[in-house]
Order: sequence, then structure tokens, then C-alpha cells
Amino acid sequence: MTVYFALAPESGRLKIGVARNPAARFASLCSSSPEPLKLLAILEGDETLERELHARFSEYRTHREWFRYEGKLRAFVSPLEPPQKLPNRKPKIAERIAALGSGDALQLKRYAHAGRSRKALLACIQSVHARGAMLIGPDGVKSGPPDGAFFFSNALDEIEG
Repeated sequence: MTVYFALAPESGRLKIGVARNPAARFASLCSSSPEPLKLLAILEGDETLERELHARFSEYRTHREWFRYEGKLRAFVSPLEPPQKLPNRKPKIAERIAALGSGDALQLKRYAHAGRSRKALLACIQSVHARGAMLIGPDGVKSGPPDGAFFFSNALDEIEG
């Protein structure tokens, strides 16, 4: 996990966020932002560090994870090294499942044989359902805890959250 600091220079707002794949997250932020963004820094850390930083700089909060880039917050971020290259790590299926909570869903992009057994796949699906989450197949068919576990004839190759 990576904590990132993304600056919207025109408005002077800074987003403090966390991502498993910061390269993909930053690209997503850039595509949905009304102004250009600049990635100022990244730190190794998880949601705990993100929450600590949100609390520490709460006096600068403007909305949710966005803060005015000034004062103590600027003093904290400015000396951090800008990222030379963003980590672009795709989480493993087990990590994605472990992060699921009730009401979450995983979208299956593809399934391929990948040498996994039907038994291993069923265990994966049951683990998703045990967390109160839902699987959505490429054809849009949903499977959640009320429906019970369902079987794919081939193993999961890739899951998109």
C-alpha cells in the first residue's frame, strides 16, 4: 500500500490518499479532475497512516481527502522526495479478497484456465461470499451471499475491483 500526495496547483488543494496501485489511482484522479494534477510524493503506508495524516492536518481539510496546501501540511510534504517512478503493482487475487467488506463487489474481467482447480476456485468464491461481498461476471451475472456460491467452469485469471 502507498500513501500519495496529489496537488491541484490551480486551486491549491492537496489530496492525501492511499492506493494499492498508485500509478492507476493517479491516472484515474487525473482523468476525473477539472484541473491538472501533480503527484508531489508517495510514502509506504496503509489506511492507518492515511487516517493519521488526515487527523494531523484536519485544520486544512476542505472536503473529505482534500486539504489546503499550506502551513504545516506544506512544511510536511515539501521536503519529501518526488516519486521517480510510481509502483504499478497489480494486487494478487488473495489480497483483493482480503480487502473486501460487506457490500463490496469484484468484477470479473476474464476467466481462463490458468491451471487452478475447480476446488481452489470454489474456495475463492466462498471466501468472497463469506465477507458479504458479491462477484459480477463479465456477462453481468451477479453472485452474492444470498445466491450461494456459484461455479465457473474455468479458474479466475484476473479480477478487477
